Amino acid sequence: LQDWLDHLRVSDEAGALPTWLDLAPGKLAKGKPTKKESAKPRLDKLRLAWVRSVVAACEGQAVQGVLVGCDATVWCSPMDPTVAHDDLRTLLKVWRAGLDAPLPLPMRTAVAKVADEDPESVYEGGFMRDAEADDPCWSRLYPSFEALTADGRFESLADDVWGRIQAWAMNHVTVAMHEAEGGSGNDGVTMQVVTGAEA
Repeated sequence: LQDWLDHLRVSDEAGALPTWLDLAPGKLAKGKPTKKESAKPRLDKLRLAWVRSVVAACEGQAVQGVLVGCDATVWCSPMDPTVAHDDLRTLLKVWRAGLDAPLPLPMRTAVAKVADEDPESVYEGGFMRDAEADDPCWSRLYPSFEALTADGRFESLADDVWGRIQAWAMNHVTVAMHEAEGGSGNDGVTMQVVTGAEA
């Protein structure tokens, strides 16, 4: 694996970690925080940040990341190199298998599976919900959720990839919601910080 870890910024503060900064279209938080539950990050928006964190940790580079969306800012803390090496080995194994044949791993459906939601309704659609199987590629390869899960690979692949992203997000991702100041008459923004453990 060979690539650049570029666009790093370093603060003048002592002990500050190099930081990458990126902008993401759309929303980064899943729903809005309530009094009982904090906002959670959208896993589908974190896949590239996860890969960047994994590779940096594997190279022994302690870097943090900042991903800015329209509704929230996501902060990514450095990973443990041992976990990162395990994640990278699994990711490369899945990538290599995908070169041989299309894998039963539609993103939205896999995210729903690891989030303990209803992956079948995500794949096949329902009331007020578009079906991921409407995509011509997925509908040709796996016309139904039953076909998608027939050989048992979907569950293990979802855990191998999106389960690891979910575990990383729980331990290394902090969500700071953007909240418009009410009644101020300006476009000011305040931030509500949500720790990774809470997310």
